Amino acid sequence: MAKKYNAPILLTYLDFYSEQEEQLDRLGVKKAFIIGGTGVVSKSIEDTLSKKGIEYERIYGNDRYETSIAVANKIGSENGIIVTTGSDYSDALSVSSIAGKLQMPIILSQKDGLEYAQNKFISENNIPKTYVLGSMDAISNITAYTFPNAKRIAMGNSRYDRNLDIINTFAGYIDFSTIILASGADFPDALSGTALAALNGNPIILTGEYSYSGYTEKANDNFIETLLGNEDTKNIYALGLEGSISEDDLNSIINSSKALNIVKSNITLSSSLRSGNMGMYSYDGSNYYRIALYAYNEPANAWLIGNYKYDFLVDTKTLGIYKIYNDSDDITPLDGNNIESVSDGEVPSDVPMFNGMLNIPVFNGILNIEQALDLIKSQIELEANESIHIPFEESRWITTYNGDKCYGIVKDYNETGDSDDRTELCEYLVNISTEQVTQCIQGQYTPIS
Repeated sequence: MAKKYNAPILLTYLDFYSEQEEQLDRLGVKKAFIIGGTGVVSKSIEDTLSKKGIEYERIYGNDRYETSIAVANKIGSENGIIVTTGSDYSDALSVSSIAGKLQMPIILSQKDGLEYAQNKFISENNIPKTYVLGSMDAISNITAYTFPNAKRIAMGNSRYDRNLDIINTFAGYIDFSTIILASGADFPDALSGTALAALNGNPIILTGEYSYSGYTEKANDNFIETLLGNEDTKNIYALGLEGSISEDDLNSIINSSKALNIVKSNITLSSSLRSGNMGMYSYDGSNYYRIALYAYNEPANAWLIGNYKYDFLVDTKTLGIYKIYNDSDDITPLDGNNIESVSDGEVPSDVPMFNGMLNIPVFNGILNIEQALDLIKSQIELEANESIHIPFEESRWITTYNGDKCYGIVKDYNETGDSDDRTELCEYLVNISTEQVTQCIQGQYTPIS
């Protein structure tokens, strides 16, 4: 709705404070939409707007679900709708800029069953397509397919995984020249930035830390670094104070971008090559940014990884640039400007290709990791609070068992209901060639027939 009316979002308490009134004056506001009932945005705010000569319209319902319908009625459904769970704000925030660009309203839904207002909206509107975001744990099949022309987009378990799943799904509609970073720990910063992101269809990427099986991981850092390499991102906006996104984290992203630009300025890439996949590397007391190369395989619609003799290193202090040979880890100063490449036909069958921006691996069009996940789900019956998903650590996506390449799929247990708090129960290995499934529990391997 902010995109439709080219309007910024101004967050408020129940009543206006001086900061909100100052913004109204500074912006020269002529009309305001109040989203929510008087229980969240008081009647006194209407009085303030009237005194300032600002026309206003309140859009609300009895709960968040009805309010989303009221907003949807203002936007219209001629382009379709997007349905997300109403129990977790992060999915709606992640898709908000995309919904704005496509002018598709976001409908909040319960897991089971719809309210009168939702059913009324469905019956009274011609809805050409519906994107339902999330698994059956978030929105049941019965509920999802009550919406016309529904297509479910399955996503990961944590809000950070789902954020990237949404970006990957709608990548064709996203302008990656600017990316917007916001804390995934709370909603105000990301919500305030949705209008900015929607102006040009820029992505909102959630950042922060999450705990998994006793480990604490930085969410989405690898994705941001890869994005800097693959999508020619020119601008990064970080929303909020340092408590939301620390200066250290932001500087790390900026310095990674500088390292990438140093590599690009010193090499010549053929039309099928791109650079990215940035990580850190330490050797002999020095720290480096390590940058790999990709070749694009058009028939497979995938990036080819690992078919080059060397990666590039940029010293974090001196900014000197080097080559590191992948077969020996020998390091030499960069002494040329032409990259040796391998054609698609010369890529060996065990070199992984990575689909899209999220680096979902497949092996020359055989079984991909998402298909492996579906295979496990079809064979394994889950107990209450159990889930199966692709590992959060990319290093665990591909492994070797009995000499064969396998995908790793994790089963875990979530007792608290917090999507970021899990206990790993076991790992399933799916043979890439034979599709044989093997269960691994504490080093004990058992084939699953």
